[in-house]
Amino acid sequence: MSGKTVAVIGSGITGLATAFMLGRNGSCDILLIERERPGGKILTLDFEGMPVEAGPDGIVIRGEEQFTLLRELNIEKEIMKPTGARGSIYARGKLRPIPQGLIMGFPKGSITPLIKSGIISMPGLLRASLDIVLPRTKFEYDISAGELAARRFGREFKETIVDTLLGGIMASGSDRISTREVLPNIYEAALKHRSIIFGMRKAPSASQPQSVVSFRGGLRTLSDALLKNSMNTEFIMDEVREIARNNGTFVVLGNERYSADAVVVCTLASSASSMLRSISQEASDHLSKINFTSVAVVLLSYDNGSLSIPPGCSGFLVSPREGLMMTACTFLTSKWPIDGKRTVVRCFVGRDNDTAWKKLRDEEIAERMHRELSSIIDVREHFLDYRVIRWDDAFPQLNVGHADAVSGARKNLPRGIFLAGSSYSGVGIASCLADASSAVRDVISFLGSSAQ
Repeated sequence: MSGKTVAVIGSGITGLATAFMLGRNGSCDILLIERERPGGKILTLDFEGMPVEAGPDGIVIRGEEQFTLLRELNIEKEIMKPTGARGSIYARGKLRPIPQGLIMGFPKGSITPLIKSGIISMPGLLRASLDIVLPRTKFEYDISAGELAARRFGREFKETIVDTLLGGIMASGSDRISTREVLPNIYEAALKHRSIIFGMRKAPSASQPQSVVSFRGGLRTLSDALLKNSMNTEFIMDEVREIARNNGTFVVLGNERYSADAVVVCTLASSASSMLRSISQEASDHLSKINFTSVAVVLLSYDNGSLSIPPGCSGFLVSPREGLMMTACTFLTSKWPIDGKRTVVRCFVGRDNDTAWKKLRDEEIAERMHRELSSIIDVREHFLDYRVIRWDDAFPQLNVGHADAVSGARKNLPRGIFLAGSSYSGVGIASCLADASSAVRDVISFLGSSAQ
């Protein structure tokens, strides 16, 4: 395999991890090609003298392989764990702790925590409890999380619980989101058992260790370390427009031409569809079926003591039934052990069916978030500073049919071209790291077979 070159297109967390793992293997040279900046959705800003995230603010590390990765990068000592404060849901005009025992809103084995929370009404609770007596829900291959929730637990439960958690975490409503892709345990329970509640009681517990972490210097600690420690890697700033064949190898076309024996495309599916069109129209067509939504992160700073943050509350998700533009809010210094001269909150706007906020100026969005926050908790003073970070068409929607689109794309790609990233195998940094690891194994196997 000596003398082989792999082009990795895109230096978000998936591309960075792919380059690092390939370089660690030592079997090839890597061209890491990026049109903007390394890190992708990992964007740590210096705001009010603190590292503040404009994208994800933590990693759910799953499995020993990902813990080992942090040790290899020598950033274990920088790990920061949450304070232990819990999240809430703003529903029925009040902040209420998120009930324990939920998986993206679905009961894991009991609705008792829901009864105690007061999040849904008594009629809603009675309807939700019918899951244990209703006949099995029949569906073919897949079903949206929203439809499954409504059929098993009722409309109020679906709109208040499932829409809220999916909307806050995935910037999406639940009526199109694939249960099979996003909630595989719930999917299996619905497929094999009459009752989801009873089925989840029989589901095996997670065997892999996991932990939510960030870093003292922000998540850029991880992206910087991956880039810094990537061996045999040349980082190139260029915009890839097309991938073509060339006598058994590939040509990556941007402002310059790059030759590669294998290519790993780690961009969003929308960009991948465009650059792969000439080499496989079929793969491009499949990727074009993957939808995206836009969101914005709004940072607001206040004098310490200006906000009456409920004790032990790290932030909250907002039920769509409340009619607010805000989808979620995080109290930075409550969630993480950070000492700051000011109190910083991160507000979020944007769902797949809400684009009204995109017409507003940044200042108007910040003011709207301030007013809505003031309607939920006691806010005694106006914010001191703000920042609005817009992520246009940046969040993949794992809708029903997503798995078919990804599978169809991969089947129609020439051998030696691989897809990896949030558009394909799940959102979240942990999923991206796992997808990078899988892609690296496939690349090494391909290079080994092509050398024989």
